[in-house]
Amino acid sequence: MRIKINNFFVNLFFLLSSFVTFAQPGDTDGTPTDNLEGTDPAASINSLLLLLVTFGFIFALYSLNKNKKIA
Repeated sequence: MRIKINNFFVNLFFLLSSFVTFAQPGDTDGTPTDNLEGTDPAASINSLLLLLVTFGFIFALYSLNKNKKIA
């Protein structure tokens, strides 16, 4: 039981510390209307979405065929 509790707290620590380590400061200049989201443009994945779906479908078929049990 003690090992499970320790494992839980270690996992919780790493999960919560990842939020802090990857956090980036906002775009603040001291005005009351600070833009906390910054001015960077959003990353677009629309151009390669069809390619991503194709590879996902191929990987799903590969995984199903690889793990098929012979009955």
